[in-house]
Amino acid sequence: MAEGATRRARLAALALFAAGLVLRLYHIAWPPWDMHHVRQADTAGVARNLLRHGFDLLHPRVDWAGGPIPGTVESEFPLYGALVAALWTWLGTEWWVARLVSVGAWGWATWALWDLVRRRLGGPAALGALGLWCFSPLGVFFTRTVQPDSLAVSAAVVGAAAFDRWVSARPGRGGGWALLAMSAWSVALLAKVTCLALLPVVPALGLTAVDRARGRAATLACLPLPLALAGAWYVHAWRDLGAGGATFGIWGVGSGKWGGPEAWFSAGLWRSVLGVTVAEALLPIGVALVLAAPFTAPRRREVLPFAAPLAGFAALVLAAGPGVAAHNYYHLGVLPWAAAIAGASLAGLVGPVKGREDARRRELRVVIAALIVLPSLGLAWRFASVAYAQDSRIPEVARKVHDIVPRAIPVILCDRHPQSVIFASDRRGWHRTTLDLGDVADLVDAGAGYLVVTDTCASFGDEETLRALSARYWALGREPALQWWDLVGPAAAPR
Repeated sequence: MAEGATRRARLAALALFAAGLVLRLYHIAWPPWDMHHVRQADTAGVARNLLRHGFDLLHPRVDWAGGPIPGTVESEFPLYGALVAALWTWLGTEWWVARLVSVGAWGWATWALWDLVRRRLGGPAALGALGLWCFSPLGVFFTRTVQPDSLAVSAAVVGAAAFDRWVSARPGRGGGWALLAMSAWSVALLAKVTCLALLPVVPALGLTAVDRARGRAATLACLPLPLALAGAWYVHAWRDLGAGGATFGIWGVGSGKWGGPEAWFSAGLWRSVLGVTVAEALLPIGVALVLAAPFTAPRRREVLPFAAPLAGFAALVLAAGPGVAAHNYYHLGVLPWAAAIAGASLAGLVGPVKGREDARRRELRVVIAALIVLPSLGLAWRFASVAYAQDSRIPEVARKVHDIVPRAIPVILCDRHPQSVIFASDRRGWHRTTLDLGDVADLVDAGAGYLVVTDTCASFGDEETLRALSARYWALGREPALQWWDLVGPAAAPR
């Protein structure tokens, strides 16, 4: 009987995985002009430059770092970009290849989450966890984009599962799990610094292990290597790679990501963070299950380790609230642990009942849950309709920039999303969202040869600035949505 139940549970888990995989293969070959295409273009740019200029992982490069060749950028360790570039060498520079790296990482984490939750909370909870992990709309979308987030969060889940295996192994065993745990957490932190918020799951799992002494010892052994590697990389990125000013905004007061008292008491910040949690990541049904877990989960003590990363994410919101509010994909790190808690809660709701009174209560809970599912489906559809929409303006503007600007000449591009346009046009230079004449002059001294201003640039309607540019530089052409100058030619009337 037990073997039959185990087999059915595995088949159900496989069915959930297969359904989740099908969702992630939707338009897998699309270019990355959907939600957060600037971040995707930056990631793809790093991968393309690794492919073109050699696999120098210590010096990731982007096209908008200035100069005729790509310059270094302060960024995460480019492991995701290296994997994409390596596959591109064999399979060609196809977008489905880049997206499949993210999907593959999700599949890796799906097995790990199933194993971890099943061992800690039981098979029914594991199935419930896979339900939210596989079908969260935010989770589906951001585990198929051209970004390192899927790889990083998936590595954290694998690291947690391997650590739990390590502390549960018999004395003298578990060396392989220890190596996997340390390696996976190193990948997680190097690929995405925000995975620091997920690290509390390690001591939480150690402190709730059957052998607590071994759990404490394993915690102390597991953490130093990932923290040392990540610390060395991010110091190098901040001190050396971003010296020229090109940065993904990981550190520094100018990144706009850091919080403080003003942000903590901002209704807009909390409305944004909680809105993403409810409407995109967990949905109302997931939030309800997580909140109900203290009352419904059968193994409440074993649920506590999964709450530790949620506390870590709350600390991340306090430390970098504006960054979390501006980047909804940061919530991907919340998903696996919240899914585990929701699965435990669901297992308690639908598990065996004792007596007629308990049966009535369960029926009432199921009805309430069904009512919550309906708005959850509506919110999921609304998110998908926005997230998957392609920004057709990017390739259109990029084609014009490609035709206007000679390949060897650096360009200043002023646009609402200049990084995406520079990547799509395959040109080099600097990106701006507004123009300053002094800044343009400085960039000319640095080697800029062309200036392209689109109608989404904040200065496009500033006729005084545009006239000043045309008086100083050679205005080559103007269209309703575009104007461009040769910055090294004679100051004269348009040709």
